[in-house]
Amino acid sequence: MTTLSFDVVVLGAGSSGAAVAWMLGARGRRVALLESRPFATGGARWVNDIPPWMFDRAEVERPSNGEKRCDHVPISLVGGHRRARLDAGLRPMWGVDMRRLTERLRENAVRAGVEAFDQVVLENVERDEGRLTAIRVRAKKALDSEARAQSLVLSARLFVDATGMRQALLRRFPPLSVDCPVPSGAEVCTAHQQVREVAHSDGALAFLAKHHMAPGEVLTFTGRRGGYSTLAVTVEPGLNHVEVLTGVGGGANQGRASQLLRELVTEQPWIGPVVYGGGGRIPIRRPYDRLAAPGLVLVGDSGCQVFPVHASGVGSGLVAARILEESLRGYDDPGSERATWAYQSAFHRERGGVHAAYDAMRRASQRLDGATLDMLLASGLVAKGSTASAMDQRLHAPGPKEIVQLARAASREPRASVGLVWSALRMPTIRRAYMGYPSKPSERGLRVWARAAAFVCGHEPDVGRGPAFGDPSDG
Repeated sequence: MTTLSFDVVVLGAGSSGAAVAWMLGARGRRVALLESRPFATGGARWVNDIPPWMFDRAEVERPSNGEKRCDHVPISLVGGHRRARLDAGLRPMWGVDMRRLTERLRENAVRAGVEAFDQVVLENVERDEGRLTAIRVRAKKALDSEARAQSLVLSARLFVDATGMRQALLRRFPPLSVDCPVPSGAEVCTAHQQVREVAHSDGALAFLAKHHMAPGEVLTFTGRRGGYSTLAVTVEPGLNHVEVLTGVGGGANQGRASQLLRELVTEQPWIGPVVYGGGGRIPIRRPYDRLAAPGLVLVGDSGCQVFPVHASGVGSGLVAARILEESLRGYDDPGSERATWAYQSAFHRERGGVHAAYDAMRRASQRLDGATLDMLLASGLVAKGSTASAMDQRLHAPGPKEIVQLARAASREPRASVGLVWSALRMPTIRRAYMGYPSKPSERGLRVWARAAAFVCGHEPDVGRGPAFGDPSDG
């Protein structure tokens, strides 16, 4: 059995994991990047919507033609029962081909000296005094057609779990997993996105005309399966392809995104065969209170760093990767308690509060049915400015005129709107609560903060389910 030593081992070579490996490799760290599938098929295989500012924050070059499938385009929201509509203006997002983005990030990592392994099977983990120190795997050297799978022991000072909902390292490391509950029920959504051929252009044009849309514009039906469900259709200019996105969350009784997609294709025979796409289960709860332990950090979906109201995690994962790289600067031991704590503190102070604020909105919307959502959309409570901010993954600051309009809208449907209004009013306070995340290692400080944040946000704290790390008075 061969033993290899690294500064950092990243498990999961999707967009988040590949970004971490590249960023740390470019800083001179010796990094290994591991993927369970062949690199040619690993990672997301669909089109994802990402605000351009997130590329800038992550210091990732913005996608260009080919990788970038569309710019800012008009979007309209239609109630699930089709009785209300909001023309929300231009989306503050770009449609990005995840196959090409992930490939670019992996290529960047390899050029930075990262050693890449694919078709990896995780067999065991090794710990020393509560710290993850090594993993045993079967793997082959990626991009080497002659390589054969071999047993390897990979030791490192820091391991990064970027395996998404599998949480492959997290679930094998009880000191951290005890404070990171498995997302379930209303905290998980299913999503599917496909690029399909347009089989009959006349049918596509008739669909667009019926809904007063033009090619290239996005039509989104909300509430098709209750409060957390969506179906978006974009007929591309040229009428050769159509992009379809479906998402359903909140419990098994609402069905799955794949069912919603099949229903659409059955209803619209002009939608032709699949060109590419994919889907799966996505966590939609706020990020875990604890994202790190000595020797192990969580990045991307594995840490629930997904924007709760529309289940987009790619941009957030890129930003988290950069925050991790920034936090580890100056630490010779990237897996030390101070280094890993610096990462989780920096992420929560910068982005955790935004996610938690929208998580409160997500929980409020999940309690609504399609008919109620129609009423709220028709009343004007769902406004253009707040919708744009949610798509852009930023907190919205309404002006005096908008506040008056929202108050009037809420007065028209007071019972239906109370949950959403209360959640919206709390969002700035939630954001401020996360700014108080402890900046230095302190188990007592973390537990105090988690209880206070939970009180403000209206959720249960994650930490406190098991024994604390180290000395509660530390720091």
